[in-house]
Amino acid sequence: MSNSALAVIQEFNNLPQAEQLAVYEAIARKVAPADYGPLSDEDLTSIAAETFALLDQEDSFRFQFRYRSNRKRFIR
Repeated sequence: MSNSALAVIQEFNNLPQAEQLAVYEAIARKVAPADYGPLSDEDLTSIAAETFALLDQEDSFRFQFRYRSNRKRFIR
């Protein structure tokens, strides 16, 4: 992977989660599977793991937000 690509990934990792998801969706729409040929099982497994990790982070963020919101209601 080139230094430019590594820099893009580093910048992506520094984005807030909502922006990461927006970038992910934009790239997924832009890159057609036909451009790269069929994916291997290893590629699919890696993609699935990354996708589920992002979804887990999103769920965790939502849970923390709800917990804090609900906690404030009960503390008052």
